[in-house]
Amino acid sequence: MYMNNLSLKYWIMAVRPKTFSASIAPVLLAGVIAGKWDTRSLILWGCCFVVALALQAAANLANDYYDWKSKLDVPENRLGPTRVTSSGLIAPVLVKLACFACIGLAALVGLFAAWQSSWLILIPGGLCLILAWGYTAGPLPLSYLALGEVSAFIFFGVVPCSLSIFVINGSFSLTGLGSGIMCGLFASAIMAVNNLRDINTDREKGKLTLAVWLGEPKARKVTAFFYLLAFLVPVLIAVSIHNWLLLGSVVVIIPAIRFVNKILDMEISSNFNFVLAGVSATEIAIAILFSIAWLVNGQ
Repeated sequence: MYMNNLSLKYWIMAVRPKTFSASIAPVLLAGVIAGKWDTRSLILWGCCFVVALALQAAANLANDYYDWKSKLDVPENRLGPTRVTSSGLIAPVLVKLACFACIGLAALVGLFAAWQSSWLILIPGGLCLILAWGYTAGPLPLSYLALGEVSAFIFFGVVPCSLSIFVINGSFSLTGLGSGIMCGLFASAIMAVNNLRDINTDREKGKLTLAVWLGEPKARKVTAFFYLLAFLVPVLIAVSIHNWLLLGSVVVIIPAIRFVNKILDMEISSNFNFVLAGVSATEIAIAILFSIAWLVNGQ
């Protein structure tokens, strides 16, 4: 049944690189805001990227494996991208091992970063390691308790952005916190779109997501709210630090309006994958424009 365990194509499907924008954006902003370009700082910035991406891959692999184990993923009813475990493309034990290998990589690189910066980062870093597995696994998986959006806000926004700045220059930044909040809201929107797409199958399988808890009409409005609220944050940052170039990053809201309309009105179907990709692209686009504006202004 599992004839293609070593196929690179299937492993790429398993780690879901299209979701990596949620990890890249906060670390990108953190490095730019930290503003230190010596060799040590750049190495530490690179470590932050490796940890963030490894934990993202681990969370995706855990989700693939444990949703299969709980019989939540059924290929015939799935609207989202193919899951390698439930589809029989990769043996479950290999997916599970790959998950823990990614967590191990993040732990090793994180230890190096702690040695080079501060051992204090081990506490929030350890929580991130646990969450990568515990989001879908364990006795109280957060994704089954309507806490997916909250988890995304904290661990794909506030924590990676603020913690990366601390690793790089040993201090915290209110602008970094604000940038983390922006990324967290985008991450929450991505999670909310994903859960909105799967609302019917999740309800049938007894998985309690925020969308299932709220019901479809309210879930659509909350998802759009997360998405639109994220655009307010760079405006507030620009006003608070008088960097008016940052307002240019908000131009991304123009193409984003089409995704808002689809979130509110489009029929639940596999077409929501297009919306999911659009919201993810919005986050990375605004992070890049924000970073350019920050550097040009010489903050």
